[in-house]
Amino acid sequence: MENLKLALAFPLSLAMAYDEAKADGELTYMDLRLVLDPAMKAFPAIQALPQAWGELKDLSTHERDELYAWVKAEFDISDDELESKVENGLALMGDIAVYVAGLVPDKA
Repeated sequence: MENLKLALAFPLSLAMAYDEAKADGELTYMDLRLVLDPAMKAFPAIQALPQAWGELKDLSTHERDELYAWVKAEFDISDDELESKVENGLALMGDIAVYVAGLVPDKA
């Protein structure tokens, strides 16, 4: 599940950076500093994608719950509405991946 966590860390940290940047009510060039941490996670996230797909489609219900708990613990967004959208999007992504994995045969 490590590759899956790497792949998720980039968009989730980007959402947190956006949340922090808009906290003062405006987005300015000074907020660019907040993008540095997510930017550092972009390359590892892209590298992890092929393995993350395999991990995602093979997740058990218990592992999926563990992944959701990790997201909630690691990525706290102060905007409850945005946080709910991110968490619901993650849950939907997991459901779609499981569905699509059942449609697409594994390559031999």
